[in-house]
Amino acid sequence: MKKNNSIYLKFIALTILLISSIVACTSENSNDEINIDKREKIECDLVYVITYPGTACCITGFAEAVPGETLEYEYHSNMIDPTPTIEWSIISGDITIVSGGDSSKVTVKFGDNFTEGAIRAFGDNHDGKSCSDGSQTIITKM
Repeated sequence: MKKNNSIYLKFIALTILLISSIVACTSENSNDEINIDKREKIECDLVYVITYPGTACCITGFAEAVPGETLEYEYHSNMIDPTPTIEWSIISGDITIVSGGDSSKVTVKFGDNFTEGAIRAFGDNHDGKSCSDGSQTIITKM
């Protein structure tokens, strides 16, 4: 009977250890997701951009990125007639344009060696108006 109790107690101890490990891993992953959701965003005052009497533009998206991650950024402008041609470029950093290099939305991938970098969007309506947001710095989320 003592042998059966010993096996039973070992089984209980192993089960508790296994459950503890699962709970610890789940908690750790949840914290990572929360931190990513709290990263800083690049915002722009769209009301200002639309109502500004001159030419105005800006980029929206995340100000922080993780190496290996793919994110989307969007160019906003008050140039509507004719619709501007938009060209995205990488100013610096281990960043690659994946798609949308000639549209208002661009998807970029941050390379494994990414630490920081900058992207730029340039809009030209071919009617004497153009607008570039300058450089937008992206900071790695550690």
